[in-house]
Amino acid sequence: PELMELDTSAPPEAVPALWRQISDFYFGNAQPHVSLEKPQPFIDLYSDRGFLHGFRRSIEMHARAGHKRLFVYEMAYRGRFSFSMLFGGGLNDYGV
Repeated sequence: PELMELDTSAPPEAVPALWRQISDFYFGNAQPHVSLEKPQPFIDLYSDRGFLHGFRRSIEMHARAGHKRLFVYEMAYRGRFSFSMLFGGGLNDYGV
């Protein structure tokens, strides 16, 4: 839970219950575990928190500021400088 910095988005007393909900969503009933054999749940969890959460907040702020024409795109292009290369994933395609 510390890696997700949930305490920056929720009161400290709510973090344990919030983490249980998040953990169940991404890992099912299994103990949260990161492995080379099954990396996708952790990748999804980390990318949702690290990228999509801020992205969504930014969209909400623009909408509240009165910006009427917002366009959201999701790119599926894997470039030469993929995050998986940067973070040690080598040539494996983890979707980031």
